[in-house]
Amino acid sequence: MRAATLAELARKHAIELPRSEQRLYDFGSFDEFIDILRLAATVLQSREDFARVMFETMEDAYHHANLKHAEIMFNPQYHYACGIRYPEIVEGLRDGLARAKSAYGVTGLLIAAIDRQIDPGKALEIMQHVTAYRCEEVVGVGLDGPEGAGAPHLFADMYAIAGLAGLKRTAHVCEDNQPIEHAPPEHYRVCKEILHCDRLDHGYNLLADPIMLARARDDGLIFNICPVTSVTKNRQRRLRSIQHMREAGLRITVNTDDPAMFHTDIAQAHELLFAHLGWDPRQAMDLGLASIDASWADPARKRELRHEFLRDFAALTIEL
Repeated sequence: MRAATLAELARKHAIELPRSEQRLYDFGSFDEFIDILRLAATVLQSREDFARVMFETMEDAYHHANLKHAEIMFNPQYHYACGIRYPEIVEGLRDGLARAKSAYGVTGLLIAAIDRQIDPGKALEIMQHVTAYRCEEVVGVGLDGPEGAGAPHLFADMYAIAGLAGLKRTAHVCEDNQPIEHAPPEHYRVCKEILHCDRLDHGYNLLADPIMLARARDDGLIFNICPVTSVTKNRQRRLRSIQHMREAGLRITVNTDDPAMFHTDIAQAHELLFAHLGWDPRQAMDLGLASIDASWADPARKRELRHEFLRDFAALTIEL
């Protein structure tokens, strides 16, 4: 959410912030980012709050980055402590998506994610809430948070329930903001074989294991990479890792992680990546089409997105 919105909602609900609105999203470490992320969740205490934040997220991406479609993760568990339950969260997010579609023609889907620092038994309980209250916008489940705090195999039962319910599956894996022993390449195998993930988020630490890297390439799963990270000192290494992942034959898409909190958007993420790596329109074409292929939108919407992308790309090529 926008820092200004977070500050306004904090005042509304009498929640004290650790620093000024202007410095709220200046992080010194990955752990500090996680702390602010969880604090931000506490200011969302009504259906209207969720609707506002979702609409503003889509609105900002539309105005700043020509957004057409987004698939956004949300963590139900962050809000339970405030007395908010899953149906109220989801209905608020749906309201925001509907308003954004009406105003700008953009579409969005939702991924119910679990912070892996939770007890796996509690994660299972939340996933039962997700599967019991189905709606067409919630298409998948995910796993995020500090990878060392919860190895993926601990959540196998949760993912099995999601799969039986027909939900798509993803997970943060092999992320590079933690020591490699906390996010090892082996986690990829678990996500593929045990969690049966349809796509994955991040994946940079796969580069440390040539055998697992080759396996990921041969499996053909798409990795949602993020050029901008919460750890500023890690950004150059992250860009090099993305380059090596593509050179190794992994299929990737470009994403923003937490755009407002990281002072970025999807356009700036592309600009940063292309400027640093010297990529050209051929890579832009590949990444654009990969993002549509990776999407969990219905086939009709994916056909629309593909048609619009190819049309606009052809027009831009002529202009350039």
